[in-house]
Amino acid sequence: LCDAPEAGVTLRILARSDGRQAVVNCFDAGTAEPRLARDFMAAGPAGAPGVAACRSIVDAHGGRLYAAPSPLGQPCLTLRLPLLRTQTSSIVGSP
Repeated sequence: LCDAPEAGVTLRILARSDGRQAVVNCFDAGTAEPRLARDFMAAGPAGAPGVAACRSIVDAHGGRLYAAPSPLGQPCLTLRLPLLRTQTSSIVGSP
């Protein structure tokens, strides 16, 4: 996907639910210029095979993958996927 970061860089992952979506923010912290989101988005639709595979998987699950600021303000790669709802019985103890 992109070159290994220099020493001292940490990959941070933040995950949360937002309504009916799971949201995952990935960003590289501890560097003067974050590269993860920029490098991923710069690859374009015909980019590296890893990028194309990621986009294909996300698309197949009805999700989106894009660059945006994280909740902490850093540029990040953001993944949004729909949450699945499970069916539960409203009657306790029913078979």
